[in-house]
Amino acid sequence: MSCRGSWVSAELVLVVGERDSGKTTTLTRMLTIHHAQNHTVGGFLALANPGKTWYRLNSLATGESRMAFSAESNLGSVRLGRFSVDESAFVWANAQIHSDLGRCNVVFFDEIGRLELQGGGFSPSFRAALATESVSVIAAVRTNFLDQVIHTFCLEEHPYSVVNVAKPIRNES
Repeated sequence: MSCRGSWVSAELVLVVGERDSGKTTTLTRMLTIHHAQNHTVGGFLALANPGKTWYRLNSLATGESRMAFSAESNLGSVRLGRFSVDESAFVWANAQIHSDLGRCNVVFFDEIGRLELQGGGFSPSFRAALATESVSVIAAVRTNFLDQVIHTFCLEEHPYSVVNVAKPIRNES
């Protein structure tokens, strides 16, 4: 895809880390700060069960959630690694985010990764958020996808901040 025009979002923050490094936890902390500042927030967090065998998309604007990924159940024909993907959950999520863009100051994306790089997942609403001048965008990105995300979504010319999340070191003694 070629880059057309430039993104105009108020602010772009990329929360970058490895798998299980605390990206969602960092987004949750940032969400708390934005709530304390009386910002109207939208977008989604991807919440997992303790075994991380499924993930639900949780709307920050409405509180509604839907199953999006499962390693245990067949949710549809799309596969992403060990997970089955429910594409209808992303149709719903993208529609919700488009609605959020009209009334929110900040929109969260958990996360922008392989699915979005292929044009699926949050890709349509992420592009729309980047093109919305009055909205700050905060997105989790896995370290190994960062360069691809920057290129695919034409972020080279867009000012953005990176928050690096380090995987916690566990002392097993």
